[in-house]
Amino acid sequence: FKRHRLLRRADLRLPVHQKAPRLRLVYVHCLEIQVENHCCLESPFLTAQQLHSHEAATRVAAVQALKAWKVAKFPQHQWLEDQLPNSASPGTLS
Repeated sequence: FKRHRLLRRADLRLPVHQKAPRLRLVYVHCLEIQVENHCCLESPFLTAQQLHSHEAATRVAAVQALKAWKVAKFPQHQWLEDQLPNSASPGTLS
């Protein structure tokens, strides 16, 4: 947010009839800043198209994460060859 810094300390020591134009400028400047801040805060951060593509990318990432979690959770396959001693090959009898 912007703030005004138009009013100087020296302006406070001026007589009233000299302060008025400066204070009017400061007041107008403050109103301009308020309008600019209001416009910035009221406008959306993303356009509708950017928001749609962002949500689609988020959904794709969530689905991929879910698939990876399911694959990691699934138990490993167990084969008979894994339980045989190392000296015996799976296709030969010793």
